[in-house]
Amino acid sequence: MLLRRTLLFIICGVIIASGAVSGKEEKKAVGEEVSFSPNQPLPAPVSSITWKHITGGDTVKAIEWEDGEKQIPNPRFKDITDLDTKTGKITITKLKIEHTGVYTIDISGKEQAQRFNLTVMDRVPKPVIVEEKIDDNPDVVYLGCKYKGTITWNNSAAEKLTFHSDGQTITVKKNEGDPENVYTCTLKNDVSEEISDPVPKKGLFNDESAGVAGWIVALIIVIVLIVVIAVLFLVLYKFCDPFRGWVSPICGDAPCIGGLLNCLYEKEKGDEMVEGTVYSTVNAPLNPKEKKMEEAPKEAPKEAEKEAEKEAEKEAPKEAPKEAA
Repeated sequence: MLLRRTLLFIICGVIIASGAVSGKEEKKAVGEEVSFSPNQPLPAPVSSITWKHITGGDTVKAIEWEDGEKQIPNPRFKDITDLDTKTGKITITKLKIEHTGVYTIDISGKEQAQRFNLTVMDRVPKPVIVEEKIDDNPDVVYLGCKYKGTITWNNSAAEKLTFHSDGQTITVKKNEGDPENVYTCTLKNDVSEEISDPVPKKGLFNDESAGVAGWIVALIIVIVLIVVIAVLFLVLYKFCDPFRGWVSPICGDAPCIGGLLNCLYEKEKGDEMVEGTVYSTVNAPLNPKEKKMEEAPKEAPKEAEKEAEKEAEKEAPKEAPKEAA
């Protein structure tokens, strides 16, 4: 009985001592902050406080306080480290990977047994699910989420998933399970967690019926638009006087909307033919002014002939008496 109590006392002492020595262990993401405090109140009076950073066998001062003045000798901790001189608590902000290591505290020049372990890690990225189609089997698709860290697959139907040997890839079969199922991949480490965008099962396989349905919907929309336009035209023709006044001189009183549309089409076609006609400069009709200008040169020679005949008549009597003599 005494031996048992002795062993229990020793074990408890070891646990308490190891707890005091090991201190606090923290895991933080890059950019976060951390604080460490002594597990006991500071003894009075305190002449100095020094926090040290130990990594890879190298020890540097993170921050120290002595004679009422704080100093940060190492540039690794510049502008991001603070010390509460009343409690001895150190706070480091904007953490980087280089701040990983063991931290110790000296109080009034005496190193304390307590140790503080800090691990700084990068945040995991948002995972992206990669689809891999099988050429020989279009009804099977592989979904991959390949990253360093812990991978967790989820699906909206809570179905049992088929994993590959790598633990990061699953198999999805078209004809098995809920067709409305949606898959997500969660990636996490000790300091962060991210979830991928959801991937619906319907989008993994080519659905010919969906394509036919799309064409049917498009055709219905076109038909509806045609009917709406026709009804609008008829309403305007029946109840809008300016519109009817524009249509009536062209088509008269057409008996139905089909007749009106056909009439307008023929009129537009006829206008295009008239606009497309090209007249020859030889055969084109002349206006009166152009016609007069064209005939003027023809009348000039006739007047010249008449003048010549008059001159000839005047000279003829003078020559006759000479011949008689």
